[in-house]
Amino acid sequence: MLMSTVFESIMSYRDIERIAQTKQTPFLVITREVIRRKFREFREAFRETRLFYSLKANPHKRIVRLLLELGADFEISSQEELNFLLSQGVSPQRLISSNPV
Repeated sequence: MLMSTVFESIMSYRDIERIAQTKQTPFLVITREVIRRKFREFREAFRETRLFYSLKANPHKRIVRLLLELGADFEISSQEELNFLLSQGVSPQRLISSNPV
């Protein structure tokens, strides 16, 4: 089963405090802009390389869509991950599987 990830609208530190009271810790707070910036930095550092995002790192639909828009390819290791990405409109040509079993 793909891990559960919740996107919350975070506008202030109080929002983070509110979320922290309802979530197990540790948890990650990250903005789409940080994802964009880090992807672009990585792309710049490895210009002639295809960049594959390992879906198991965080399979949330919004992250997948954002990375797809940025030009990422995806690494999968299960049939469930494959089905999920295909359901999100990811082309099979943008996928690799690293699970030899």
